[in-house]
Amino acid sequence: MKKSITVTAEQSRKLEKIFDCTDRMVRKALTFNSDSLLARKIRMAARKMGCKAHLIVAESECFYDSEGNMMQSFINGASIKLDKATGKGYVTIGDNVVAEYDDVKVADIPAIQLRAASL
Repeated sequence: MKKSITVTAEQSRKLEKIFDCTDRMVRKALTFNSDSLLARKIRMAARKMGCKAHLIVAESECFYDSEGNMMQSFINGASIKLDKATGKGYVTIGDNVVAEYDDVKVADIPAIQLRAASL
């Protein structure tokens, strides 16, 4: 997961002038590729200007079918299948079942998703 702060070209030039630094330093600071004191000051000034921080995360899709199943696939090739009727859950990669869960509750789903995403 990466973070960045979005600024306009005008705001970027203003930050360059305020801190007497290059465009490259401003970009490194706003994409969190630098954690120097100057970078932290640039990020704080950008936030005071009203710029918003964003998280860049991997996308995953979740589908629900008419039979009461939830299926979710991840970028790493893992997938989750939860059966509402039986309460069983499966984490698979390809045709291999990596983990099996009985009596899955809604509160258990985030932990199952984390396991599948980390494979």
